[in-house]
Amino acid sequence: MTGKTKLGTLYCIETPQCTEFAKAVADTAPKAGIKLVFSRQISITQPSYLSECQAAKDAGAEILFPSIDASGMSRIERSCSTVGYHPQYFMHSLNADATMSGNSGLDGMAVMTGLAPWFQSDNPAVAQYLSDMKQYAPGVEPGPGTMIGWASGKLFEKAVLATSSDPTTSAGILEGLWTIKGDDLNGLAAPLTFRRDQTAVPVVCYWLAQTKGGHWISPNNGKRTCV
Repeated sequence: MTGKTKLGTLYCIETPQCTEFAKAVADTAPKAGIKLVFSRQISITQPSYLSECQAAKDAGAEILFPSIDASGMSRIERSCSTVGYHPQYFMHSLNADATMSGNSGLDGMAVMTGLAPWFQSDNPAVAQYLSDMKQYAPGVEPGPGTMIGWASGKLFEKAVLATSSDPTTSAGILEGLWTIKGDDLNGLAAPLTFRRDQTAVPVVCYWLAQTKGGHWISPNNGKRTCV
């Protein structure tokens, strides 16, 4: 997407998930031809990240992929700009906020999301999400967080509709879930398959979103990539 190959990561100290993120990036980056040149643990409560930005800059990191919340990401961008460091930013959608597109310092930031981009209205499943958000939650900005809730609800709905139990029971819902084979929820998710009494096999698929000119766009036209 960028042609850049030198990666730096910043990951929070507050949760084990951040450490797991750092390990996953270190393990998978070489497979994509990316070299990890910088990695450092940070706190989401830091008011400034000047030293981390300078260190990433000195290490030659062309891409910076922090595992931090939206507020922290904005502070990182401000700190990096202060030291004259303007990398290609990447972020996971779990930490992103739809309003981040309005931050000019993050223009061009790429976001990896495990669901179809929340703004991709030409996708019928996303169009339904946007329509229902407008009708039932008009004061809430559509974004990756509410999209996750929506997709979870659609999966639950499919499992309930597939069950024959009346009244609906938890056992019946599981029976319905086990009928789901290779279903991507009308283009909303990766192909999902559930097998009786077995842990679901993870399917690694992602979409890309990007900030551009104060808006969110899909740089590859909403294409899903599975690895």
